[in-house]
Amino acid sequence: MKNKIKSTSTLKITVLTLLVICIFLLFQSNQSFSQGCLPEGITFTNQQQIDDFQVNYPGCTFIEGDVTISGDLIYNLNGLNVLTGVGGRLQLSLCNSLLSLEGLENLTYVNKLRILGLHRLKDLGPLENLTTIDSELAIGANDSLLSISALTGIKPENYISISSNPQLQNLHGLDSITGCFGSLSISGNNALTSLEGLDSLSFVAENFNISNNANLSNLDALHNLNYSSVYMLNINNNDQLTDLNGLINLTSIWELTISENDGLTDLTGLNNLSYVLNLNLLNNPNLTTLHGINNLYLIDYLKIYGCPLLQDLSDLENLQNLKGLTIGDNSLPAMPGITSLHGLENFTELTGSINFQRVGNPIDISALSNLTQLGGIAVEECTEYFDLSPLNNLETINYGIHLLNNKNFSNFPAFNNLTTLKGPLEITGNTDITELTGFENITSITGKVNIRNNSDLQIIDFLPNVDSVTGEVIVRDNSQLTEATLLENAKYIGGQLEIRYNEELLTIAGFEKLNMVEGDFNIMLNLKLVNISTFNDLINISGFMSIHENDELMEIAGFNNLETIGSYLKISYNPILDDIQGFQNLQFIGSDLYIKSNESLQSLTGFENLNSIGDWLKIENNASLINIDALANIEQAIPGGISIQDNPLLSNCSIEPVCEFLTSTTENVNIVNNASGCNTINEVEEGCEVGMNEQLYLADKVLVFPNPAKDQVQIKLPQGGDLFSISIWDNQGKLKAFHETHDVTLDISKLKDGFYYMKIDTSKGIFWKKLVVNTGL
Repeated sequence: MKNKIKSTSTLKITVLTLLVICIFLLFQSNQSFSQGCLPEGITFTNQQQIDDFQVNYPGCTFIEGDVTISGDLIYNLNGLNVLTGVGGRLQLSLCNSLLSLEGLENLTYVNKLRILGLHRLKDLGPLENLTTIDSELAIGANDSLLSISALTGIKPENYISISSNPQLQNLHGLDSITGCFGSLSISGNNALTSLEGLDSLSFVAENFNISNNANLSNLDALHNLNYSSVYMLNINNNDQLTDLNGLINLTSIWELTISENDGLTDLTGLNNLSYVLNLNLLNNPNLTTLHGINNLYLIDYLKIYGCPLLQDLSDLENLQNLKGLTIGDNSLPAMPGITSLHGLENFTELTGSINFQRVGNPIDISALSNLTQLGGIAVEECTEYFDLSPLNNLETINYGIHLLNNKNFSNFPAFNNLTTLKGPLEITGNTDITELTGFENITSITGKVNIRNNSDLQIIDFLPNVDSVTGEVIVRDNSQLTEATLLENAKYIGGQLEIRYNEELLTIAGFEKLNMVEGDFNIMLNLKLVNISTFNDLINISGFMSIHENDELMEIAGFNNLETIGSYLKISYNPILDDIQGFQNLQFIGSDLYIKSNESLQSLTGFENLNSIGDWLKIENNASLINIDALANIEQAIPGGISIQDNPLLSNCSIEPVCEFLTSTTENVNIVNNASGCNTINEVEEGCEVGMNEQLYLADKVLVFPNPAKDQVQIKLPQGGDLFSISIWDNQGKLKAFHETHDVTLDISKLKDGFYYMKIDTSKGIFWKKLVVNTGL
């Protein structure tokens, strides 16, 4: 009996133990599910999905992923009343049938909360148990929302946006927020008259935007913002705002933009501000003074536009440091504004730039007369002239001079104290400038020189002592320009040199010491240019060279030392050009030699020393051309092809480089529509055979004696031959002497002992002879 009782007791204990274990396991299972579910998130778009949530996801109270509730087919949220938290983003948007957030009353935590476009929602009452929003709060475009006070206690850290809620009365609900590590935006809430609710706010680490709040009259709630507690502050389009008193404790800020606030007449409230990196005052139509920022001692960059009643900068009397200044905006229409820079008299240096952009009235800049160093100067699209002569004391400009598309701009400053110009010099699109003179002490320009499209410019005579320009030099589209003298001492241009579309240009002067053009060389469409004779020291052009469509150009005589052109040489459409002798030292062309449509050109005299063409030889449509013998000394095989066509008077093109090309191939050869003898490939080949035999015979008849020689030599020519010129080259390929003479007795007394090559240009052809000089004879 005792054993039976014992057995029954043991059984009861065992059953009880199992029951406890089952209850524990069931509790653990439910507890585990309630701690996290749906890591991938969930989207609700209709009421049935809301109603079925607890059936479909039993025990799910904390959704780990994002929750999106959206659409007009959702009427209530009661099916979500078990939710206590959302680990991702909870977004309710465009639910026009939703009147209340009932069903979310058990929420205590969300990572991000967005309530957007719930047009019938009046308050957030059911969220009053929500104690934590970790990262982001966005409440926007809720047309009927009156209050967000249910959020009291939340402290989102990274991003807060309360925007476009036109009935929102105040910001109570944000009372516990002491700071924002990201951005904070209060925008488009037309019923707000104050920022009441932000009284505890002490810092915003990124951008603080207060904009488009039509009835906002004060910022008093921001009194706890202090020192440098705001990185960027944008106060924009708050028309009833009359002062900035709530910012009284701010002492410094990275960027402050105050724009389109119709009620602001001054900047009272910023009285303790001492440092602003960027200060932008834009389109404040009734701003009359800068009173309120009198204690600023440092502004890096100041921009003022669209403040027509603001006359000067006199309230900046304590300013000790200003890097850059912009008056106007080149993306907006010109309009009246500030008339004087009074207040900046103490500055001798501005490390940034001064920019005047679309200014609609004259500005007195005499306050800048003490400046000796400036970052840069830009005057762009200004409709009224203002005198730049106060800048004549400048010695250094580091970021260039830009005068672009200005009207009534008649008095260009001389800048004669300027010694250093880094950055470009751009003078383009200006009316009423008739002369460019001055810049006499600049020795180098780091950047480009661009003088373009100045409709009244007649004379250029400046930059006389610059020895180098690292960028391009362009003189283009100046329709009244007649004289251009510049860069008399420049030895180097780091980009292209272009003189183009100057219809009245008669002369080009300057450039006498230029040795090197790193880019292209382009003289074209200067319809009255008579000659090019000023580039006699130029040795190398790295890019192409084009002399094109200069209607009055008669001669090219100014390239006597040019040796190398890196790309093609094109001389074309110059109808009265009859002399190209300026190329007498040219030896190398990297690509095509292209002589086309020069109606008066009779010969190619000037190319006698050319020995290499990198691609094609093209001689086309030259109506008067009768002789191309000057190209006979091209020694390197022409690699590309030959086109000699439409030269009606050219009867002999059987010169050595053409003949040599034809011995290897007749592909890439176009010889047609020339005079008989040079009208077909066969005619040229026949001429090559005769010419070679004759040349060998004549070469034996040309004698130089004595050889070796001491101080003079005699030259004997074939019967009937006339001497044109003699060139003497050393064994390094350097030209040592050139004599344009008919005298067959030649003085060589200035030559040192050694071996030389003589090129003898005669009416019978060009002949090469060796010469030995020995002064000890």
